[in-house]
Amino acid sequence: MSRSDLALDTIAVGGMTTALDTLYAGVPMLALRGERMNNRFGSSALSALYGVDNLGGSGGDTMREYEDAAIRLLAEREEPIYTRG
Repeated sequence: MSRSDLALDTIAVGGMTTALDTLYAGVPMLALRGERMNNRFGSSALSALYGVDNLGGSGGDTMREYEDAAIRLLAEREEPIYTRG
């Protein structure tokens, strides 16, 4: 997992344990904030652990913004967003 460039948190139901494992491994993760607890866990974890909003700090709550952020983050992967220290 630590060789991944970017993890995309699942949208309909958030990853929960997988999201935390991903962040622990130092893999950058992108999450889309949902309306219910089970589909906003990833963005809540990013906020709690790294002090950033959803979408890797780029703001927004739409699927289009999620897709745009994924493309942008992969294009800029020389500068990871979150790494384990």
